[in-house]
Amino acid sequence: DIDVMAVQGGGRDRTLVLGGCKRNADAHDTALLARQFKQLLDSTGNSGQAKQLRELPLRRILVSPEFTAAQRRRFATSGFECVDIPDMARSLEIDPIPKLSPEPRTAMRPQLPDPNDGPSFGM
Repeated sequence: DIDVMAVQGGGRDRTLVLGGCKRNADAHDTALLARQFKQLLDSTGNSGQAKQLRELPLRRILVSPEFTAAQRRRFATSGFECVDIPDMARSLEIDPIPKLSPEPRTAMRPQLPDPNDGPSFGM
């Protein structure tokens, strides 16, 4: 389990992203995490940079391998957005549930080199 802190965007569109990561979505404790985020921001000091960080709009996320629709609704009521592996894949424009060929065993079978393709140094 790890936690995430990052600044998203640039210029006036910057957002402070604070996230809690758990292997099991039910292990997220949003009340505890919200207190920890507040303590973190309160402890950043009084430098100009720390004040700018605290003034950024805040995006609070929970990260786990998978969330059910019910979990997403429950966590949203606490002000947290859920991000799971399929969400991450879609953000990278990857289909999280790829379609397999009609005969996956044939498609996955290793192909032998064609002897007409040129010299083979190992054969």
